Amino acid sequence: MPEFRTTNERFLQDVFDAIQDGISVLDCDLNIVQVNAWMQRMYAHNAPLEGRKCFQVYQQRSSPCPWCPTLKAIGEGETRTVEVPYPSEDDVRGWIELTAFPMKDDLGKVTGIIEYVKDISDRRRAEQELGSYREHLEDLVQQRTAELRAANQELESFAYSVSHDLRSPLRSMSGFSQAVLEDCGDYLDATCVAHLKRIQAAAAKMAALIDELLKLSRVTRSRLAWREVDLSRMATDILGGFRQQEPARRVEVSIAPDLRAHCDPGLLEIALRNMLNNAWKFTAGTPDARIAFDAHEEGSDLVFCVRDNGAGFDMAYADKLFGVFQRLHHAEEFGGNGIGLATVQRIISRHRGRIWARAEPGKGAEFFFTLAGAAGPAVAEPDGQVHPRSGA
Repeated sequence: MPEFRTTNERFLQDVFDAIQDGISVLDCDLNIVQVNAWMQRMYAHNAPLEGRKCFQVYQQRSSPCPWCPTLKAIGEGETRTVEVPYPSEDDVRGWIELTAFPMKDDLGKVTGIIEYVKDISDRRRAEQELGSYREHLEDLVQQRTAELRAANQELESFAYSVSHDLRSPLRSMSGFSQAVLEDCGDYLDATCVAHLKRIQAAAAKMAALIDELLKLSRVTRSRLAWREVDLSRMATDILGGFRQQEPARRVEVSIAPDLRAHCDPGLLEIALRNMLNNAWKFTAGTPDARIAFDAHEEGSDLVFCVRDNGAGFDMAYADKLFGVFQRLHHAEEFGGNGIGLATVQRIISRHRGRIWARAEPGKGAEFFFTLAGAAGPAVAEPDGQVHPRSGA
């Protein structure tokens, strides 16, 4: 029997020493009773640790550490953990995580402590490197923010210059052309009158382009005012306005009900008006003109769509659709300045959405777009309650 006990104790000591973290057994007076090989290598090399005070050996102090988890574990009977430097507070070469587990007798009285020590030096170094990287990243963000602020200020200055400095010569061109027509029209032949009217038309077109560029600039710089918006009602109002302007037009309109989105109502009105205006414009020569605004689900996204059966376009040039001053039709066929869809794309992008198109010459066009926070018609869920469909 004694031989078995000796063999068993040797086996347990081998297991004790094989653990690749530190284990130290203490009595309630903080005397070291037993350590494993890891602790011996970490703190004493060839000198024994047993019989010495833990704070003297591990922290080179003459009294217990004020943050000592072992004292708290003895006093409270609960496990306590801290992270501490080693070999001492005055000579930090690494960091350990120290956990004190109280040992109790059958009556629940603490009879000793097992300290479990894990080297966390690599983790602390990684945390320090991550902190340095985070500080560097914050500096970069501040730098980029300052650069963006400066760019926005330059853009505002440019917009002011466009709005004021360019309008003045345009007004002069238009005004003096009109003055010549009024004062000298009787002395001019038809060719001269036509030239003056072309000057006036060009000035008006330039003024319209300036207005559109300023709108595009405001779309990029304006702060979004997020609200729940009924896009179905918005589309109905827009197309109703087109009907009032051209009451003779016969257009079949289909608008899906209760299409909603959490968005900036002012900007979405601009985007939807541009898309519906294109549909209205490009169906002008179509006898049975049809315009629709609806939506369908694709995965987790609610995809809105403005479609028509008008002139359409060749998909080979679809990459030019959303560029500034890009046109897929001659100005003589359809009016416009080539900025509308660029504005639409900026607005959709600012709403964390995407926009794309599908078309065929002579068979109409479809413009699809998504919005962050879009919601479709209400539907009954299995719980019996009514919820809005949501996407993106």
